[in-house]
Amino acid sequence: MRILVFEFITGGGFSQQSLPDSLVQEGELMRVALLLDLLEIPAIEIRLLHDQRLPLNKSLLENQLIEIIPVAARQDFWQILAEQASWSDAVWPIAPESEGVLAAISHWVQYSGLKLLGSSSEAVALTADKYRLYKHLDYYGVPVVKSYTCAELSLLPSGPWILKPRDGVGCEGVCKINLKADFKSLKNAEKFIIQPFEQGKSLSLSCLFMDGQGLLLCINEQWIKQAEGAFSLARITVNVGQEAADFTRLVAQVAKVVPGLWGYVGIDLIVGEAGFKVLEINPRLTTSYAGIRAALGGNLGASIVAMLTGAMNYTAQYDQSVIVEIPQEEK
Repeated sequence: MRILVFEFITGGGFSQQSLPDSLVQEGELMRVALLLDLLEIPAIEIRLLHDQRLPLNKSLLENQLIEIIPVAARQDFWQILAEQASWSDAVWPIAPESEGVLAAISHWVQYSGLKLLGSSSEAVALTADKYRLYKHLDYYGVPVVKSYTCAELSLLPSGPWILKPRDGVGCEGVCKINLKADFKSLKNAEKFIIQPFEQGKSLSLSCLFMDGQGLLLCINEQWIKQAEGAFSLARITVNVGQEAADFTRLVAQVAKVVPGLWGYVGIDLIVGEAGFKVLEINPRLTTSYAGIRAALGGNLGASIVAMLTGAMNYTAQYDQSVIVEIPQEEK
C-alpha cells in the first residue's frame, strides 16, 4: 500500500505565507509520531510532503522507506497535493479545520477515489464549525459548553468569557474577555464565538471511531498557559489516571450523533464541580498522539491502517502516564 502523509503546517500548506511557529511545533510532534508507527507496517511505501523552510529530522531524511516531496516557498501546495493522487492508494492528512482546510482535503481524497485515513468531509465540516457543533450536540443531549455568536450579546451570562475563532484550531486566536463592551470593537465578529469562562480541569480524550462505534483510548490532561488574556498549550499528560466510565459513555454517544467520524479523533473537555462539558471535537490526530506509544504501547497507527479492511481493534499493552512537552517559541 502506498500512503501519502502530510501534516499541513509542516507539509507546505503555508507555502504562500509565513509559518505559525506555535502550530509548527505541535505539527512536528504529530507527524514524527505517526511516521514512526507507519514505518513498522510491512509492505507499505510512504511519501511525505515537507515544507523546505523547515529542518527535517535526520532519521527521516535518511530513511529509505520514506520519499520526501519538497514544497518550496511560493509553490502551489494544492497543485503538488493533486499530483500525488496517481501514486497514492491512501492519504493520511493532519490539517487544521480552520478555513475549511481539512474538510477540503478530505473531500479531495474521497472524490479522487483514494482511501481516507480520517473522518469524512461531512463529519469534518460539522465539527469544524464550533457554533454548529454546539447546537448539534446540545440538541442530542450531549453535555456541551454553551456557545454564542456575537449577534447574541444580549443573551450572554455574566462574564468573564472566552472568545475563540468559530473554526479555529488549538489555542490560536483564543482570548479571555472581561468587559462586554470589548466585543463591540471586534472586527469580523461573525468569525468568532463566545463561551462563558468556566473554571475546571482541561482534559482531552483520545479515541477511535468507525461505523458509528467509538472506543476511548485514554484520557489526557492539558496544561494551558495564560498570558495577557491569551492562551497557549504548554504540555499534555497523556493517559492520566481517572475514572473512565462517564467518558466511555460520552464517546459512544458522540459516535452515534456525529456520523462519519473515523480513525483517531480528539475530544476536548472542561471538567468542573458539576461534571464535564464538551468544548470541541477534533476529527484528526491531536498532539496527544505523540505520547500514546509510550503511554499505552502497541502501534496505534498500524491499527488505524488495518481499519481500512478490518475492524476497530486496538489493545493497550501497558498503562502509564507520559508527559508531552510543547516546545515554546522564544520571545
